[in-house]
Amino acid sequence: MKTARPKKKLILKTILKKILLLILILIVAYNLIYFVCSLFHIKGSFLGRNFFVTNSNAMEPTISEKDLVITKKVKADNIKKDDVVLYTRSGEERLARIMYIRENKGVTSYLIKGDNNRYLQEILASDVKAKVIDTISGGKIFITMFRSKISTFFIITYAILLARYKQRIKLKNQQRKNLRQRPQI
Repeated sequence: MKTARPKKKLILKTILKKILLLILILIVAYNLIYFVCSLFHIKGSFLGRNFFVTNSNAMEPTISEKDLVITKKVKADNIKKDDVVLYTRSGEERLARIMYIRENKGVTSYLIKGDNNRYLQEILASDVKAKVIDTISGGKIFITMFRSKISTFFIITYAILLARYKQRIKLKNQQRKNLRQRPQI
């Protein structure tokens, strides 16, 4: 029975380490995406999803300025009331919520407004580029803390040094084990 308890601790410790490593990888991936998007003011694409960093507070409190927004291209049939969409107006991409859907002589249009705005605007279905499927809030302290290039560099450096340290410990333990198993003359 006494050997089962340390084994459980070892399993829990291993699981915890793997979870922390996964979180670290996700934070670094997020920072790289955020950094590239915000530095070059571009949108990226991954697995059929588009992402970009907002530069407006028109959708607050739902989507704040500097949030990472993930969108997906959809057909007009898949857009419903209360969906948040990415549309183009005067060559500029914006976010807004669908308030009403209109059909007039086979032409679909939407009455939209930002959550932080009072007034409705009308856009055509052809102006809608994508539907917002998710956002990653930039307001959370632990994410905001890792947005700078310097902190991302330190996180990556720490992860590399930790991996090297673990590798050295494993090698030393293996050497000790081999020394114990070596027959004495």
